[in-house]
Amino acid sequence: MLAQEKKLKGFTILEIIVVVVIVGIIAAIGMPNYTSWKKDREVRGAATRIINIFNGISTQLQRNVFPFMQMEVIVSDDQIQFLAKGLTQKKFTQEKLNDSATWNAYLTGVSFNEDICPTSNNDPLNAYWDDSETTDKNEALIFQYISSDIASDLGTGHSAICFSTDGTYYSAAGDFNNSTSINEVLYICQRAELSQCNDTGGKYHFAITWNRFVNIQLEKWVEGTGWVMQ
Repeated sequence: MLAQEKKLKGFTILEIIVVVVIVGIIAAIGMPNYTSWKKDREVRGAATRIINIFNGISTQLQRNVFPFMQMEVIVSDDQIQFLAKGLTQKKFTQEKLNDSATWNAYLTGVSFNEDICPTSNNDPLNAYWDDSETTDKNEALIFQYISSDIASDLGTGHSAICFSTDGTYYSAAGDFNNSTSINEVLYICQRAELSQCNDTGGKYHFAITWNRFVNIQLEKWVEGTGWVMQ
């Protein structure tokens, strides 16, 4: 009976302290790794959603649902917003007739005029792009993504890239338009780490690149290696 009672006794205080210390050590070792993994996954997840918008634009262009489309990026102090908009064939034809000189400049060579790719701050009444409020499949706002977890290399304000079915009217506005070239890369990173990402790379940095035909690539910055294709 005494032997049975002895077996039923709980842990000693010393044993409990030892267990707590061991658990604490394991947690201290594992927590930074988990935190780093979580931050990396957050940025990668955001990159995937942005790429999905680009892929959606490519699909709409190929199907000729929209012959001309825009990816707009709006950066504020506490969040970043991605919007995809389009012109239906009717509106696209109308706009080219209304300002043929500007549009025709793209037929004879490279143009860096922002007029054909206006951002929402330059089109406050949404008069240029097709109505974004309708649910009709042939209307403008087909994708939207807002995040307060990531930052980019863009300055505060509005920037945009515009694509056409055959790449002819490839154009840009804001930080994507360098007056002599189009910036074809967007760097994103963890907002908790940096308010603006480095174009040279860094911890939790991803780079999304594209061309006039909406061919998208994703790279990740790896310490000690540099940019690595994903």
